[in-house]
Amino acid sequence: MQGTIEAIERLDYAQVDKIKVKVRGGLVSVEIPVKVLEAAGWTPKKGDKVLLELTNSKPDKLDQWDIVMGGYVYLKKEEENKIYASLGGLKLEVVSEKLYPKFKVDEKVYILIKSGVA
Repeated sequence: MQGTIEAIERLDYAQVDKIKVKVRGGLVSVEIPVKVLEAAGWTPKKGDKVLLELTNSKPDKLDQWDIVMGGYVYLKKEEENKIYASLGGLKLEVVSEKLYPKFKVDEKVYILIKSGVA
């Protein structure tokens, strides 16, 4: 799915950027270490277009993506259509009526991001 970066927050105490991406029918917020962004050669900016995929199966063709992270869903809030996942201690939050039913607590989740999408 295509999205647009809505906000970026630097969490200086952890050298992590919290990136909020507006997607059709929802919002995805993910914490990514600055070192990972630098290694990917990506400096995210508000308004940037990205390609984003959320899946619970191990992705193929990883070289097509700039950022690939995996973790586990640890909480779902039905009244908000909100999913929380831990990506090795980094937080992933998804608010989406469409995506909410696709993930279960304790289930593996992967987020894949491609920057520079026109």
